[in-house]
Amino acid sequence: MSLLINNECEKDHISGILDKVTEEERNTPLYYWASVFKAQTWKELMILAEKSESIKKAVLKLYELTGEEKIRLQCEARERYWMDWQSSMKANRKEGREEGREEERKNTEYEKKRADKAEEQVKKLRELLEKNGISLKE
Repeated sequence: MSLLINNECEKDHISGILDKVTEEERNTPLYYWASVFKAQTWKELMILAEKSESIKKAVLKLYELTGEEKIRLQCEARERYWMDWQSSMKANRKEGREEGREEERKNTEYEKKRADKAEEQVKKLRELLEKNGISLKE
């Protein structure tokens, strides 16, 4: 997992974008900054830090912050919250789909009963018309 990105999907998205840049774009500050988010190890971050003073400051600050127990615990709590939230959303989406399917089944049953009732009424009307000598052309 990336040191800066908690979400694998986001990391893969950034990796995919970085893989598509031209050689000319690879030598820009933007590319180096984007590479920071793709980094998997401190060593990779330090190599990037050598290319830019601002990245170096950011990497050093990140290193300092992750070394502090309180900050590290906050980051871990945020990551757990994010994973729990994603899990909850997935479960709620599944539950919502199941409720929707059940509601559709109920609606289908209701409409079938209405159609059967209407068909029965038409049948009774035809019988009544025939009984009274009235014919309908179909």
